[in-house]
Order: sequence, then structure tokens, then C-alpha cells
Amino acid sequence: MLDSTEDSKARFSTGVQDVEGAPNFSWEHPVPDNDFWRTFNYPTARNFLQCFSEPEGHALQLNEKYGDKIQPEKLVVLANILEENIKKDEEGLGHGKPLWETDHAKWQRYMLALSGIYFEQGDEDKQLQGLESLIEHRDDTRNLSFHHGLAGLLVRKGEFARAEELEREVTPWLDGKLGRDCPQSMSSRRIIAKALWGQGKTSEAQGTLTEIRENIELMRKGQFAMYMDEEERQTEEVAEQFMKGDLKSNIFS
Repeated sequence: MLDSTEDSKARFSTGVQDVEGAPNFSWEHPVPDNDFWRTFNYPTARNFLQCFSEPEGHALQLNEKYGDKIQPEKLVVLANILEENIKKDEEGLGHGKPLWETDHAKWQRYMLALSGIYFEQGDEDKQLQGLESLIEHRDDTRNLSFHHGLAGLLVRKGEFARAEELEREVTPWLDGKLGRDCPQSMSSRRIIAKALWGQGKTSEAQGTLTEIRENIELMRKGQFAMYMDEEERQTEEVAEQFMKGDLKSNIFS
């Protein structure tokens, strides 16, 4: 969903690049490289934009109306759009029924986007409520992707034992679905490493980082090679966080 005034470049998880040569995976979506979106982390921007068709996105005129606003004001704008859309859909086509009953796919996109916004706002209570709702009302009980987001939040809240228990279910699911060398499996193991460290299990945490580094090497000749540098950066950042005692960064990705 690119602005009509922009060229063929957009932001992806790997950075700003030509749309034509961007990674072709389901978790990649072009984010306009403009004043409005440049201040957002990639997952938050992507998840919001995936809620709308290209014409719908253009009609919002986010860069034209709010490109010069400060980040807290931008976040309120996005949250209001999503929350109002949910309300409108429930009161309109849904005839008062919850949106997850009448259009589950749309509701799931909205809630995932809101979760990222609440994360950037630092509203852990709303993010927790949203993730738990996504888990409760998921249409496929085999889907553990929202457990992954919840485990990351629990690390941030200091609930390390629960985070570890939850994420240990997610890791083999991701390994089986995408492979040990996929970015999501790396992220899952980083959450486990943080959860272990937070419980004082420092040797196990360091061992998990070693396992991640070995898995990153598997990326070199595989389909996820373009993510290798970023996975190395994030993993070494976690190692630095262990030294500083900061376990709150980079848990929503």
C-alpha cells in the first residue's frame, strides 16, 4: 500500500528497498517510507496496513493529515480508526454481534494491529487483553502465533515462568511449520532465553543463545538468508541485555 506520490521503494522488515526485489513471505508487506510511517516499528505499521485494501489505505490520507504529528498522536489516530471500525462493523453488518463471530478474519487483523499499537503506547493491560482475546477466539486451535506475542509480553511484565511455559509450546510448532532457520523460530528462542534468564537460569539462557547462533548459520544457504544479519544483531542485543539486566526490548516482532 504505497502513497501515489512515492516511487517503487517501500519499507520491509529488511529495510527500505525496491518493492520488486522484496522478500516474498506472508509476513512481509510494503510500508510507505514517508513522514507518517517512518516513526513506527515495522510490525506495527505492517499489521495496520494489512487491515485495509490499497484504495482504503489511500483514502485515510495518513501522511497528508498526520505526517507532522508526534508519535503519541499518531498512535491515537491509528487506534481510533481501528476501534471505530470494529464498532461500526458490529453495529452495522453484525447487528450487534461481536465481529469475531460475523467476520473473524477482519476481526483478527484489527486486533493484531491494535495489539501492536498498544505495545508502542506502553499499554500492557490493553495489549494483554487483546492477545488473550485473540487466543480465546482463534478459529484454529493449532495456531500458536498469538501465544508467541503473549509470551513476549509476559517477559516484559516479568512473568518469566509463565512466558517460558507458553513459548516452549510455540517453538516446536514454528520449527515444524517454517523450519529452525526461520526468523520466527529465532524470535521464539530469544523469548525463551529471556524467560530463563529472568528466572535465574543463566546457564540455560546462554545455552539457548548458543542454539540460536547455530540456527542462524543454517540461514546462510537457505531461503531466509536475507534475514541473517538482522537475526545476528537481535541475538547479540539480547546477550547485551543479559549483561545490563534489561529484558524488555525487542519482544514484539
